[in-house]
Amino acid sequence: MHYRCGDFLDANFKGITGGHHLLSFRYFSRFIKNATWGLSDIVLMGNRELHAAKPEFAKTCRMLFHELKDYLAKVTGATIHVAPEADGRVAIARDTRCLSQSKVLVIGSTTSTFAYWQTLLHDGCVSYQPFFNNSRLFSQHRLHDRQQFVLAEKDRDLVDVRSAASLGAILAQITDTT
Repeated sequence: MHYRCGDFLDANFKGITGGHHLLSFRYFSRFIKNATWGLSDIVLMGNRELHAAKPEFAKTCRMLFHELKDYLAKVTGATIHVAPEADGRVAIARDTRCLSQSKVLVIGSTTSTFAYWQTLLHDGCVSYQPFFNNSRLFSQHRLHDRQQFVLAEKDRDLVDVRSAASLGAILAQITDTT
């Protein structure tokens, strides 16, 4: 599973889509148990501290990954391993090799070109990619039958970091499963 956090917390980040949204655990609750059925181990990868623009973003991402690890273990019953974060070309190659060769690939980030590439390169059984209706980045074009798109509902599943009052409020919105 890939979850992008570090740079996504920056409300001033404009990127291709004019900003990023973080997916809430509520989004994963709709499909993660079935998607990971039969798996005994899940590797959680993604950027956290090395891509954080501010120290408080790094702290929030560490807490978020801890919460996500606990949530996935509870829901799936699998052992969750958090891969060490690395930077640079070697890290991109390592992450691409691991993600593209996984049995099941779950992308936990919207509008991430890196994450989208992984679904295109994925050679496992199935990959799950979020999309939302007003995404200008992806046309949700399926290149192979193993590539699945799961709708992320804007008012239910997406946390807009630009509208949150604090990093604590962002973390609370993401981890809310009700």
